[in-house]
Amino acid sequence: MGSKRTKIGIVYRPTEKWIAGAYYVQNILKALSSCKDELQPTINVCCNNHSEFEELKASTKYKHLAYSPLYPERDKYTILINRILKKFTKYRIYTDGAWGSLFDKTVFYYPITDFTEIYNIQKAVAWIPDFQEKYYPEFFSQEDLLAREKGHKELIQKKVPIVFSSHNAEKDFIKFYPEGKDSRTFVLQFSVNHPDFSHESIDELKVKYNITSNYLFCANQFWIHKNHLTLFKAIKILKDSGKKYQLVCSGALSEYRNNSYHQTLFNYIKNNHLENEIRILGFIPRTEQLCLMNNSYAIIHPSLFEGWSTVVEDAKKLNKFIFLSDLAVHREQAPINSCFFSPLDENEIAQKILSVEPSNKAFDYTLCTQRSCDQFLDIINKIAKK
Repeated sequence: MGSKRTKIGIVYRPTEKWIAGAYYVQNILKALSSCKDELQPTINVCCNNHSEFEELKASTKYKHLAYSPLYPERDKYTILINRILKKFTKYRIYTDGAWGSLFDKTVFYYPITDFTEIYNIQKAVAWIPDFQEKYYPEFFSQEDLLAREKGHKELIQKKVPIVFSSHNAEKDFIKFYPEGKDSRTFVLQFSVNHPDFSHESIDELKVKYNITSNYLFCANQFWIHKNHLTLFKAIKILKDSGKKYQLVCSGALSEYRNNSYHQTLFNYIKNNHLENEIRILGFIPRTEQLCLMNNSYAIIHPSLFEGWSTVVEDAKKLNKFIFLSDLAVHREQAPINSCFFSPLDENEIAQKILSVEPSNKAFDYTLCTQRSCDQFLDIINKIAKK
């Protein structure tokens, strides 16, 4: 990168509704921390307020961070001038701290998912985790489907560089958008870095969450494609056969695509008398989640679709066994301590839980962290040299 440190912008928007988005940014910064200092870029963190910036700084300990307000100050004159400029040009008025500003020295801003907010499209690098809407359109409203289609085609038309979370997603892009074969695409297979959770007591957490036996742990948001219902059916099969396993689930209880989905899950638990077998914890602190993962019989991940699963990376880093839905992206992540199952076959899931003994083969996760760091530095260098 030369003697002068390269500067890029990172958009950071922590929210409980999509905590994986916040973890994604944290993981990038932690991966970059593992490389030589002279290779580490200065990161302009574009977030809503200074407290979010300080939290990110404390959690990642990345040394080269600077704060930028996500939005510029907007007085009535700036708003009026920007409206006029927007109508006749692609530029906006410059305001100190405005991310994506025409005059900012930043090489690019990432990850961008909403192009209505960025001032200069030439400084945008998009992130597309996956193409779930193409495989499960029934999980999306018509409005969402049209918006995603329009957004992806806009990326192609405006020649915006695109980062995918897996080679599988990159292949899907060409499959569904052959007109984008000449787009500048990159793959960033992120790694995870965990906060210290040694202060958490598993005995206290078991009492707190009424965990009374050896348990399987499922760490997913309660979204339709995470496929909790099939997993619950597998737990019922195990109970009916006299083989009781307790299933502990963490994750936010929100699904914007189907407000009644959570009630369906609760009704299934109640109607089948599975209150003792299935514990739903809701959104819990990350350190508690990791402690529960680490002390579980095994992790289980029945998702129907993923871009690059944080849960799978957590299992790899913790060296925990994971029962895992047989998806191409999960095969790409390649956890060595794992067993794959057909995600919509509750009988197979139950059978695999009964018949497969969890293994704990040694795995050096620093290789994943180094790969993630190298991939991101490669993206920076290639875009900077354009």
